[in-house]
Amino acid sequence: MGELREVITRCAGGHIVVYAVGQTNLLVVLGDEGLDINRLHLYSRPAVTRLGELLAA
Repeated sequence: MGELREVITRCAGGHIVVYAVGQTNLLVVLGDEGLDINRLHLYSRPAVTRLGELLAA
């Protein structure tokens, strides 16, 4: 299946989204029921890439 990229968990009160940042780090986003998952993915992918670069330095 390959490396972890992201995991989305839907809970009674909202969402937990986990993104892999590099090979050993995670970014966790907590959002309420109104969270727009598609918009989150749109804005988070560049942030995950940048965090990976910063953590690798």
